Amino acid sequence: MGALTLALVLPTGCGGAPPDQPSVILIVVDTLRGDLAEPVLGELRTPTLGRLAREGVAFPLAFSHAPMTLPAHTALFSSRLPHETGVLNNGQSVPTHLPLLAEHLSAHGYATHGVVSLATLGARLSSPGHDDESGGLDRGFDHYSSASEGFITSGDEVNEALATVFSTLDRRRPFFLFAHFSDPHEPYNRHLDVPTTATISVDGGAPQSVTTSNLTRWERTLELTPGLHRIEVLSESKFRIRTSRFYGPADHSAREGELLQITYAVGAPKLPQKRALMEFEVPPGPVGSCNLMLTLSDHPRRPSMPGRYGREIEYVDTQVSRMLEALDQRDLLEGSILIFTSDHGEALAERTALIGHVHTLFDELIRVPLVILPATLADTERLRARANEVVGHVDIVPTLLDLLDLPPLPGQKGQSLLAPQATARAVLSETRQPEARENLAALRDARFKLIYNSTAERFEMFDLAADPAETTDVFEQQAAVRPDWPQRLRAASV
Repeated sequence: MGALTLALVLPTGCGGAPPDQPSVILIVVDTLRGDLAEPVLGELRTPTLGRLAREGVAFPLAFSHAPMTLPAHTALFSSRLPHETGVLNNGQSVPTHLPLLAEHLSAHGYATHGVVSLATLGARLSSPGHDDESGGLDRGFDHYSSASEGFITSGDEVNEALATVFSTLDRRRPFFLFAHFSDPHEPYNRHLDVPTTATISVDGGAPQSVTTSNLTRWERTLELTPGLHRIEVLSESKFRIRTSRFYGPADHSAREGELLQITYAVGAPKLPQKRALMEFEVPPGPVGSCNLMLTLSDHPRRPSMPGRYGREIEYVDTQVSRMLEALDQRDLLEGSILIFTSDHGEALAERTALIGHVHTLFDELIRVPLVILPATLADTERLRARANEVVGHVDIVPTLLDLLDLPPLPGQKGQSLLAPQATARAVLSETRQPEARENLAALRDARFKLIYNSTAERFEMFDLAADPAETTDVFEQQAAVRPDWPQRLRAASV
């Protein structure tokens, strides 16, 4: 963030000469919709996000290429579309031959640091079974910390981890900092609803009460005999079991015991329910310590969803402010380039019963905020000339490397937003099975969107000027105005 911007956003720090190259700060807020200023979300108190949008260059027609965390981030970091990266679902590995931004910046002298808050983006390079063909987005980072498996780290915890990183940064060497916040991601912990609880009992023993109002981690180490065991979860309100990890007794060669298979006699993982009964078998052998872990949350009533989601956004606004203040106190903001965006949006039952993401390609899931704050006024003016165009996440890396006057990322498919735009563009987004219910791909420009369902071999088209809510299919009447789009979508869906 340049000195002109800093004076408006935050009090400036002091001391330290800037490095020859600008440092880069990339903030991604997971599941943050791009229509924050529109009535659907009501009145939000987001002063930090508002100032960033006013004082940087905001792109109101910015779009993600996937309504899923890992495919969206991989597209952003590689400047390639999901079907080009091969990363189409969460839980996949990122091919090690795929060039990534952090690796590229590291090769050009940058210190690289990442702090992420969702296990989906967790480090993979040191994970068991890693080989030379697959890994994660941690490749190229000198330091990369992530949430525990199956758990979302709050903004407070992210900032605690960032404080450790900030203490290691040196103004004499440019750095790339990737900060990822997940607080708008469901289950929407920061809310004012009536608190809900559940009880957990092991083998019919005394039940223990736990909250489900917020995402809660229940963990116990118990001495269990070989044979069948049961864990029962009961509540008067619906809850979801987000993750479950049960480990049997450890042997002398293992730090943890064997991961035990869990079956559901009643209920199912991740679905809303009032009772769940899980069974697992401890293998033969001596009695030993078994580690049991569940994460649970409530299943809130549908009318409360937008309000709870909005409070998450207000919370993350304060966390982004806290991060920027900490950077500024160490004199690490002035002269840096700051990029703020989200990986995808969130449906709040606008058109169907859908709450969440992944399953559709309507704008509430793929339109994202994007703000770029360059290090110079001249670059700011060049970006403003493109600010009202349709842009995609694949354009971020080319734009950043152009701002830094560094070579392009090998194989990048986006374009720099500093370059003049000759023709209108369409952004391609996609979502795939098995995580998505159907295989979908979409092209969207400033006027039209075409969605191709390759599972059902069906097209839907929307005239966004007349129908911004995407409610009326005009494919039969308007397909000819974008004659090459059907073939482009078919090719992307192979």
